[in-house]
Amino acid sequence: MKKISFAQKIASHLGSFTLTQLTFTVASLPILVGWGIGISCMSIVGNVLFTPLLAVFLFLSSLLFFTELLRIPNSFIAFLLEKFTVIWDYFLNMGNHSWLIFCARPPVWVLFVIFVCTLYVLLNKRFTKKRERFLGILGLLCGCIVFFSFFHLYKKIQPDMARFNNKVYVIKPAHSSSIILVDTGYFSRKKSLEKAIECELRPWIVKRFGAVSIQEFRVSGSRRQVARVARALKDALSFS
Repeated sequence: MKKISFAQKIASHLGSFTLTQLTFTVASLPILVGWGIGISCMSIVGNVLFTPLLAVFLFLSSLLFFTELLRIPNSFIAFLLEKFTVIWDYFLNMGNHSWLIFCARPPVWVLFVIFVCTLYVLLNKRFTKKRERFLGILGLLCGCIVFFSFFHLYKKIQPDMARFNNKVYVIKPAHSSSIILVDTGYFSRKKSLEKAIECELRPWIVKRFGAVSIQEFRVSGSRRQVARVARALKDALSFS
């Protein structure tokens, strides 16, 4: 019986982990695009870092908990947990909004085809080996990237105008990735502008226009209200 070296075991585990992450990425793609949610291009790298960090954090936390119950001196464990939390927080703060990729929503049948193709690769007997399944999922992911790239170019070329909640008019000129936003009372009725833009307006804009920036916005209200809207829009959407 051939022995498997430690390096081969590590490579096998990394291959399985990468395959799982690629599968989750492709499978979640229709859901994220359908809801107008950004896709992080650093999700796989983030999960590679998050899994061992979470394991260490849970180990230290459990060790601190049980030593506290048994009244065993644990100052050194508390020190390690505190320093480890600082390191983890440092990695979390490295997140950048530019890592998010926003895609306009194509016809529903396209999203359904992506989901069906993912199931086909996972359940078909032709993709029984890990390498074949990896190549199948990777090819499907590359196909999605090519399709959404061309779809983004198509949306960029086409002029468009739409109305959100009967209060916000959004105009996108032809051959542009910028929009003109005109408010006729939507923002004045919202108690929390940040939540309204983050959870309602931005997903709708992403689904309709894709990754765009604000070229111009017109808001009815006082100067203070306009300043609040500008700050909230700047945090959720970029300005050109």
